Amino acid sequence: MGRLEINEDAPVNNVGSGAIKGIDPPKVMLRRKSFAGQTVFEVDDERFHKARLGKKKYIKYEEYVGNDDLGEEIRQYGRANPGRPIILQHEGTGAMMYLKYGNGRY
Repeated sequence: MGRLEINEDAPVNNVGSGAIKGIDPPKVMLRRKSFAGQTVFEVDDERFHKARLGKKKYIKYEEYVGNDDLGEEIRQYGRANPGRPIILQHEGTGAMMYLKYGNGRY
């Protein structure tokens, strides 16, 4: 009996599990929607009520939106789009409000 060789094209490593250092699976946008051409972030009850009076000047976004993945996404959006408004939507009721008003030059 001779040796049987199998020619198979299969990946050696599974990148989707995150087992390989330096290769991250693609990030999914967290609870981001669009309404009337503006980006809207869907947030929980606690974040919605913390931000009900809007963002004050010189106060960090972390005070309003927290420091988890959703809070970081909102902060990154604010940095990348300084002239655009940040709108939050309550996940239970669907009510919307401005965390930051835009300057109208977008």
